[in-house]
Amino acid sequence: MYPISQKISQKSPHFKIIERNNTSSCEILCIIPVSIVENYPILSYTAGVFVFKDKYILITGAAKRIGKGLALSLAKKGSNIILHYNKSEAESIETEKELKEYGIDVVRIQCDLSDPVRAEGLMDEIEKKIARTDVLINSASIFPGNTLMNTCLKDFDKNINLNSLSPFFISRAFYKKLEKQNKKGSIINILDARMGGYTPLHFPYQISKRILSDITRISALEFSPLVRVNAIAPGNIVPPKGKGSGYIKKAIEAAPLKKHGSIKDITEGVFFLLGAEFITGQTLYIDGGRHLCGSLF
Repeated sequence: MYPISQKISQKSPHFKIIERNNTSSCEILCIIPVSIVENYPILSYTAGVFVFKDKYILITGAAKRIGKGLALSLAKKGSNIILHYNKSEAESIETEKELKEYGIDVVRIQCDLSDPVRAEGLMDEIEKKIARTDVLINSASIFPGNTLMNTCLKDFDKNINLNSLSPFFISRAFYKKLEKQNKKGSIINILDARMGGYTPLHFPYQISKRILSDITRISALEFSPLVRVNAIAPGNIVPPKGKGSGYIKKAIEAAPLKKHGSIKDITEGVFFLLGAEFITGQTLYIDGGRHLCGSLF
């Protein structure tokens, strides 16, 4: 007996064959009438067919850590990456090399996001290099240690400028570009699962992420229906610089799922939000349930 995939051509005008591909094989998941796929496009995404290929995706802070992980995962799906960095030039060059191994276009661009005025002009600088940007992921962030008692005005400026205001100005500029083109797009802001509680050692940082959370919801309203705006709030995924196995162990014990997350968990969340066309203004917590366990982090 011949496999059903040989009986129904993939070019059939009436049926769509949904497959899951890997490096060594192709698994037929199901065969769906085209009319159903057209009415429910999320079916295509669920089976891994959402079109990432040839999209231009801007990721701030893409030279290392979560930003780099997102860039590599999206490159594997065929997306072209606009790789933003500030001081991490050496890391950005290395990341660019890794990304190009997937046969995609990579555009490196430097911008100091501690200055919101420069951040506001980032989209204009990108437009000089490429004609379009389809998706924006605001990943760049700082995580300095300051308590409520030792925080000064400079600390507030530093955190809010980079973690809140710059993502806002980049997002607004991104929206305006798409509005002129009458084109749909998507924005994903990277928040922090701790923002809803209290982190005594990172007071101004926590405030800055709460501001970005509000910006996410308000932008989702203002930018609709053209641009969807969502957020991901990671838990302990990549330990802060200088923190070792003890930090990770403590994080595992604090989470209801009793496990440590990975960058892959974040990328799966990004894939979901990019494909979920009926979702905007939402924050997806990826923290093993830690945000459910109390307000003190």
